[in-house]
Order: sequence, then structure tokens, then C-alpha cells
Amino acid sequence: MESLIADVRYAARKLLHGSGGTLVAILSIGLGVGVSAAIFGAVDEVLIKALPYPEAQRVVDLTDRTPDDEPLPIAYGTFLELVQRSRSFSALAVIREDWRPSFTASGEPTRLEGDLVTPDYFAALGVRPWLGRDFTAADDATGAPRVAIVTHSLAERRFGSAEAVLDSTITLDGESYTVVGVMPEGFENALTPAAEVWAPLRYLTGQSFESREWGHHLRMVGRLRAGVTLEQAQRELVAIGGSPAAEFPRPASAAMERGLALQSLHASVTSGVRPALLVILGAVLLLLAIACANVMNILLAR
Repeated sequence: MESLIADVRYAARKLLHGSGGTLVAILSIGLGVGVSAAIFGAVDEVLIKALPYPEAQRVVDLTDRTPDDEPLPIAYGTFLELVQRSRSFSALAVIREDWRPSFTASGEPTRLEGDLVTPDYFAALGVRPWLGRDFTAADDATGAPRVAIVTHSLAERRFGSAEAVLDSTITLDGESYTVVGVMPEGFENALTPAAEVWAPLRYLTGQSFESREWGHHLRMVGRLRAGVTLEQAQRELVAIGGSPAAEFPRPASAAMERGLALQSLHASVTSGVRPALLVILGAVLLLLAIACANVMNILLAR
């Protein structure tokens, strides 16, 4: 201990003796390490950490392809065929993400962010409502009573508690909806983070090729069966696309000749920011290297 204390005293005297160089070294290392830690934290949160769903690696995003191999939203008719013919997924769902209903309750009407979904949407994510129930196939049928699921934050903000909103009636775009479920507190909807309300899509089956059901405007998400890999599921999708069935007619715009594109949902939701984050990460690593070089030069000079 005496030797250690002597070493600390000696180091302190040397640092105080060259206070200018010491200050520059501390600032250089502090700046490099501080900025690096902040960027590393962002990269870890966005690019490395798994999505907040059970067995998140099994949640995948599916898109159609243009003749130029560009991603293309899914048509509802394509979704219906895959639900019947695919065996690689335990759940498949499509989402219409442009639903912004006018919400009328006590006070002034407000505009909400929402999604229209097929019944297995939350099953594909692996999440169940915290209170109440999930959507069922009966909810998606034409003429069925209108139902909705809301976030925990919306329930508390507009109704005081989740229990108060359950089984109550809310008005969305002038239509009455019964709230059948409330999502868990802190639920993260990776596909549309701002969404606060969900309702059944309620598209019709067996429609003409000119109908909205064959328009490319839906996003598809699925959950792989346990033990099924992305490569196995991709091969099955290619096989389905290359072998049309008479009971599932396809228009030329949704012929699936190239099969569907398949990737993990994590890769899909981070694809837009991944290049920018990697460039920033490279710049920060360069900054840290410069800071270390500056400190080394100061020490060599002294």
C-alpha cells in the first residue's frame, strides 16, 4: 500500500506539473469516449438488440417483387393464397397502415394513428392483449359488429384506465366500435410505432382483379413455425409462386413469378437507418482514433 500511495502521489505531481497537456489529454479522451459511447448505444439499440417480442427471430416481413426485383407491397388476394398453401408459418397477417380515424369521445374530436389488420396480426408478433381478447376470424367478417383494440396509453389518457375502456363503445370515423382488448403497457409496435388503435381489415374474398383486394398496398408479417429457417421458408415461397393453383387465380400484377421476398422483421424495420448509422459509427471510430493519437503525441512530446 505504501508503494501504491507513493505512485499515486508521483503521478499527481507529474499531472499538475504539466497541467496544460493533462487538460488537453483529458478533453481529447473524454470527447472521443463520450461520443463513441453515445453512438455505440444507438447502434446497439437499433441494429443489434432484438425486437421486443417473444422469439423475435421468428417474426418476418414478406413483400412481393416487381420485374426489376424491387420490393412491392402485398395484395390481399396473394395473402389469402399463402394462408391456405404455406406450411412454414404459424401465423400470417396483413396490415393497412394508412388508417387515421377521427376519434370522438368526451371533448373535441382528435385524429388517431391506427392500423387495419387481419385477425392473426398480434399472434404473428407473439403478443396478446393485456386486458380483454384478441381479434377472431368472426370479427373480420363482413357485417360483423365493429370491434377495436387500443393501446394502454390511449386508454389511460382518454378514459382514465384500461379497465374503464374495455367493452365500452368508441366512435371512429363516425362508426361505433366496441373495445375488446387493451395492449400491455409499453407495447412497441415495430411496424407502425405511432399506432394507438387497431381494427379488423374486413376485405372481401373472391373479388375481381380490378378491386382493391388486388391492389398492392398491404404489408405482410408472419411468424415462422418452430424449427423452420428463413431459407426453408424462402424456398417454399418460391415453390408456391412457381406453381399456380386453379383455386387461387392470380392477375398478371400479382403473379408471384419471382416468389416473395422474405427477411426478418428486425432487418426490415432497420433497413432505412442502417446505412446512415453505419456511416456515423465509422466516423465516430475515426474520431476516437484521432483522440487517441492526440494523447499519444502529447505523451511523446512530454
